[in-house]
Amino acid sequence: MSEFDSLNTRVLVIDDDEAVRDSLYQILTPPERDDALLGAEAALFDDATPVRRGETHLFEFSVDTAATGERGIELVAAAAEREDPYAVVFCDIRMPGIDGVATVERIREYDQAAEIIFVTAYNDYSVSEIVSRAGANVGYYCKPFSTEEVRQVATKAVYSWNKTRSLEKLISVIARLKGARGDLDRLLHHILAQVAELLGSRSALIARRIPEANPEVVVAIGQLSDPTYASRFLDTIAVAPDDDILTTDAFVCFPLAGYRIVALFESDVGALNTERGYIVRLFLAQASQILENTELQERLLRSEKLTAIGQAVSMAAHDMRGPIGAIKNALEVAALQSDSMDAQQRMRARVERAAQVALNLVNDIVDFAEERSVEVTQVELAEVLEQLRELLQQMPAGGMLQIVNSLSDAPTVLADQQKVLRILWNLVNNSAQALYVAATENPAITIAFHQDAGMCVLSVIDNGPGIPDEVQARMFEPFISQGRIEGTGLGLAIVRQATVKMGGTVVCHSEPGHTCFEIHLQLA
Repeated sequence: MSEFDSLNTRVLVIDDDEAVRDSLYQILTPPERDDALLGAEAALFDDATPVRRGETHLFEFSVDTAATGERGIELVAAAAEREDPYAVVFCDIRMPGIDGVATVERIREYDQAAEIIFVTAYNDYSVSEIVSRAGANVGYYCKPFSTEEVRQVATKAVYSWNKTRSLEKLISVIARLKGARGDLDRLLHHILAQVAELLGSRSALIARRIPEANPEVVVAIGQLSDPTYASRFLDTIAVAPDDDILTTDAFVCFPLAGYRIVALFESDVGALNTERGYIVRLFLAQASQILENTELQERLLRSEKLTAIGQAVSMAAHDMRGPIGAIKNALEVAALQSDSMDAQQRMRARVERAAQVALNLVNDIVDFAEERSVEVTQVELAEVLEQLRELLQQMPAGGMLQIVNSLSDAPTVLADQQKVLRILWNLVNNSAQALYVAATENPAITIAFHQDAGMCVLSVIDNGPGIPDEVQARMFEPFISQGRIEGTGLGLAIVRQATVKMGGTVVCHSEPGHTCFEIHLQLA
């Protein structure tokens, strides 16, 4: 496949003079000549190398003609509607009806990109007037003309049209690349695909430069996906200049912000030419800046994530002191009361509850960080609430808790049983701490449930100080806490994440003296 096969070489000739139209058509589309005729011509002129169509000029043009400006406008409009525009329009200036400049003004309503070549023997308009009315991408060519001049003018115009469209495409691609921030791997894949397309190559790779070592392949396509085959090129590009193109008959290597891009020259495409090199370098100049910005952002995100993990671990360690301390104390008491079986059983129950609290805390943080999926099954809500009561025994929240509904009326919901338990435990524990910090008189935490439009609504209500408006706006974000003496700051973030993963929703209504969290779960 020729590198020009994908270019737009469509030409429209608008001229009221039939002889001019035919001349331009024949110049730009010379007739096909069969092998026998070419051989006879070679023998006649003693030429051992007969010339075929397409070997005497760069492009094979596709030419349409129009005898009037009106017809030319119709052809341009139809081509634009088909998304198959003309690259070049040759237009006479003096024509019956609307003249050439007025014709091009109308053409610009349908096609702003076509290269316009005015063909005339008269200077009816100044250049400045033509540009102001017809646009900047116009040329002015005076009759009479030679065959080679017409081909050169048409070739230059087609080349300019396609070059401009390539640059517009690059701008569009760059805009999409900017949208890929925060995903370095996807960005590199996108850059490689675009460079391979621009070069017409089916085998390419991006390798990361490593000091005093061969580059490391990050992404590859085609033959270069084979590590053994790709290794043939890594030694060479390891010593290539950081800021220059390395090109051979077999491949080309471009620098890219700490990376190298290698593309093989396919047999039907050929080696790099000046124009393709220019287009790729223009693209990579922009892509390099985006790549550097993306890498910087990812480093910042990693830093922020590590900071957040460190903060979570620190808070978790603080929270776990309580249950671990309870385990230690229970074991010490059990050792002192080893002669009492009842005491040992009570201590054992306390140890189990404290260990479960610590384990749940760790599981919550891990599940939240890894965004683990949940297993939705039919869950008996009565069983979950009974487990919550047992878990809260010997804890301050247990003395404040009241479940107002009869457990026998509790419905079955579609959820993850352990997640529902952890959601309720988090909400009750948050309420207990808020009540304690505010020294609320007659503190109370209430759990209620009712059914509404196919959903079970679980409510956790306290009579504490309420949540300030500024905290309510961000309370489901990680590390946002208020009115607590301990905690990871992840409780409500975990509550929301788990509820959403189970197909439910969580809402909060709060004012001084009343805070209510509602968990909406699907009824089984």
